[in-house]
This record gives sequence, structure tokens and C-alpha cells, in this order.
Amino acid sequence: MIFLEEYVPNYDFNLYKAKKLGLLSGGERRYLYILAILSIERDLYILDEPFSNIDQETKEQLIKLIEKIHYKKNSNFIITSHELLTFENMNVFEFKDISSGGKI
Repeated sequence: MIFLEEYVPNYDFNLYKAKKLGLLSGGERRYLYILAILSIERDLYILDEPFSNIDQETKEQLIKLIEKIHYKKNSNFIITSHELLTFENMNVFEFKDISSGGKI
């Protein structure tokens, strides 16, 4: 809970307590999985399509969370995504588009 209190202080997790994991939407499950991964302290996180099936507001929360972890813990991230515009306003990322004509 310390991670959640420090990094996601304004989010109401009581919304999820009464629900079984299988009853959550795909986006809600993905958000909770990503939070679980980010709560483990690492120097490097590799996230594959972390913003898939997540609404815009939650994407923005995750982006802020990733930036906060990067600055506070000096952690690095490798993120794969088809949503390249998601990263356009991120301050901490070096953007690399390594695809060309659908090929890497």
C-alpha cells in the first residue's frame, strides 16, 4: 500500500475491492496489472503495449506515474506501443520509431 499511497494517492481503489478480477473490464485489469508491476522496485521496466484498452484519463494517469517513478527512483523504461501519439508530450522519454513500412 505504501507504493499506492505515494504514487497514486488520489485514486479510489475501493472501487475494485468488492469486485472479482474476472468482472473488471479489460482496461481496469490492465491498469491494476501495470500498477502491480510498477510497485516492484526495478532499475528497468519493460512494458509491452501498456496503454492498450485503457481510456484516455487512465493513460494520462499512467504517464504521470511513469514520469514520477523515472524522476524519483531513476528507473528506466522500454515501452512498445502502436499509440505513438501517447508519448508525444512525455518529458522523460526518448522517442524511437524503429518500424518502417510495417517492419522493424
